[in-house]
Formats: sequence, C-alpha cells, structure tokens
Amino acid sequence: MFYTPEISFFNFNNQLSSIPEEPYDNLGDQVFNENINKKMRRMISNRESARRSRMRKQRQLHELQTQVAHLRRLNRCLFDELNAVIDNRNRVLVENECLLKEISVLRMKLMEFGEKTVGTLIGEPCRI
Repeated sequence: MFYTPEISFFNFNNQLSSIPEEPYDNLGDQVFNENINKKMRRMISNRESARRSRMRKQRQLHELQTQVAHLRRLNRCLFDELNAVIDNRNRVLVENECLLKEISVLRMKLMEFGEKTVGTLIGEPCRI
C-alpha cells in the first residue's frame, strides 16, 4: 500500500481538521488508472482505425490506377479502330467516286452506241 498523507482543511468553525486521504486516494487512483486505460485503449483503437483507413485508401488507389491503365488501353484500341474505320470510309469514298465516273463514261458510250444502232436501223450512215 502507498503512503498517503492526510489532507488538512478548515471546517465550518475555522478549526483545522484532517481527514485521512486513504479511502479517497484508492478511489482516485482507481479512477485515474481507469481513465489512463481508457485513453490508452482509445489511442490504440484510433491508431488501428487510422492504419485500416490508410490500407483501404491504398487499396482504392491501386484499384483506381489499375482501372486507369485498363481504360487507357481500351481508349487506345478504340482510337485505333476509329482510325481504321475512317481510313476504310475514305477508300470507299474514293472507290465510289471512281465508280460514278465509270458509270458516266459507260452511259455516254451506251448513248453513242444507241445512236449508232438507231442510225443503222433507219439507214443513216454510221459515224465512226
């Protein structure tokens, strides 16, 4: 047991009296120790919570970085596909233009051939 000095105070008659501190001191020590234990438990709990929070944020950051890398690869593939479609469209447009010109030329030849055929049928001389 600890040495506990007596507490001196003045009573209502202004007479010095003393009360042994022992019962209050044990209770005070017990409350003090409980408060310290609570603070220590709370501190440990807060540290553990902060550690878990840091770990969770680190996992989330890693997941986001992985997602960004995946989306960048997907974006690159989509751009490559878009460029291929645009190139194919341009080739089709050029081919279409060439075919339209060829149709025009063939129509002209068909008209000339029709005129020749009609002219020979009615007895006109063939113009070659």
